[in-house]
Order: sequence, then C-alpha cells, then structure tokens
Amino acid sequence: MTYEKDERRTVLAVGDCIDEPADRAALMRGLFRRGLHLVEVPGQAEALAFLFEAAPGLVLIDLGLTRGTPIAVADMAAERYPDTPVIFVAGGGMVWHDVDTQMRSNVAAQIPPGMSAPDMLALIAHHAQSGVLPEF
Repeated sequence: MTYEKDERRTVLAVGDCIDEPADRAALMRGLFRRGLHLVEVPGQAEALAFLFEAAPGLVLIDLGLTRGTPIAVADMAAERYPDTPVIFVAGGGMVWHDVDTQMRSNVAAQIPPGMSAPDMLALIAHHAQSGVLPEF
C-alpha cells in the first residue's frame, strides 16, 4: 500500500461506514474541500495493514464490521496512535454501550443510524482537523 506523505490529512474508514453512494460522494467532496481525503478499507486486516504504515488523522469504524472486529481496529489505533480520534459508526452487531470503557481513550464520537450526510461531514471534519479528544 502507498499513502500520501501527510497521512494525518487522511480519514480511514473501516467497513461499510457510509451506506449510500450519494452520501459517500458528498462526504468525499466535503473532505476534499477541507484538505482531507477518505481511504476506505473493507475489514480489520486491511485496516491493520494501513495502521502499520501510516498515521491517519481520524479512524471511522463500522460497529457492524463483518470482516474482523471493531474493537481490534480501535485497539490498534489507540496503541499506535493514541492521539488519533476514533469515531464509531453504528451498525449491526455491536452497539455503543458494548464498547469497553478502556477503549474510549481515543473514541471521540459515535455516528448514530440515520445521521444526515451534512451532519456526518461536520462531525468527521471537526474531529479530523482538531485532533482534540473529549474527556469521558
């Protein structure tokens, strides 16, 4: 895999974080306008490979991840890049309350089902650009 030199401008999306093609296109355009770009990987193996090579500015993880586990990806992101915010995207399987509180050290937010594309963009862009994590 090859990534741009400024990986901190990258939003890594693991799993099916953005369901609708129109929402994905709008998100990519909105991130691009803010100097950010989206890298999508289908599962845990690809996410871990990315995290071994690059430090993204933000990690989005589908809680309904079918190719691996969301917690394994969040754990690796926290271990390698403790200042990198993680946003969980609500999906099937796990729910926000299932996430162990120890994993929340770099969890910045959760995107609930049905969040509008503009609101999702604002949340993602805010955390990708701020690098500031909330206290729990």
